[in-house]
Amino acid sequence: AGGGEGGGAAAAAELEESLEMNSSMAIGFLLVASGMLLSLYLLLQAGFTVVLLLIVALFTLASSHALASLLAPASAALLPARLKTATVSLGPCGEAELATLLVWPLCLALAGTWFLCRRATWAWALQDVLGAAVCATFVRTVQLPSLEVGVQLLGLMFLYDIFMVFLSPLFFHKSVMMSVATAGQPSHTVLADGTCERFDGERMPMLLMIPRGDPSRGDYAMLGLGDIVVPGL
Repeated sequence: AGGGEGGGAAAAAELEESLEMNSSMAIGFLLVASGMLLSLYLLLQAGFTVVLLLIVALFTLASSHALASLLAPASAALLPARLKTATVSLGPCGEAELATLLVWPLCLALAGTWFLCRRATWAWALQDVLGAAVCATFVRTVQLPSLEVGVQLLGLMFLYDIFMVFLSPLFFHKSVMMSVATAGQPSHTVLADGTCERFDGERMPMLLMIPRGDPSRGDYAMLGLGDIVVPGL
């Protein structure tokens, strides 16, 4: 009975955490995605490359939270029956499940390690784990209640991709999507006195990366998280 009650409570909690997308939300999703991409493009074109570091920091926090939510069921399975659904008060921040809090330090440590060592040749593997956790959490949380909403969302995102990749150069002289995706690449500048000033770069973290051959060469095959999340829905 205790196991049944724990399973029922877990299912209820998962249902509360889920979000059903309707037609209005699909349109809003497109508008928000377009607004954010255009804002990033304009900021980067204006020279505000510090926005890349902000995105990296946000990805670190979001991915640690996503990974903790995915590992929480495994943590709960190791707890006694009376503690499986126990919650802990966090004061003004509300409550959190004990199972999630137990794995949070590990997840934060993994995300923090990636943040500090993100330019290392092995960091791509850790970035892929964190990115996959973000994708899985998003797909688990957002649900499409009908085929009609799914067709609307995929149709809008198809038009979004076509415009941002292929048609945006007609308005912005560059592909907005490609400019943002490749922003922060390593570069160097030769100054007037002949010295070379090197910029290590800051890669966009919202993608999966697989090295082509030796990782030290910096040649990677990349897949954006959006190309996983949208079909996954």
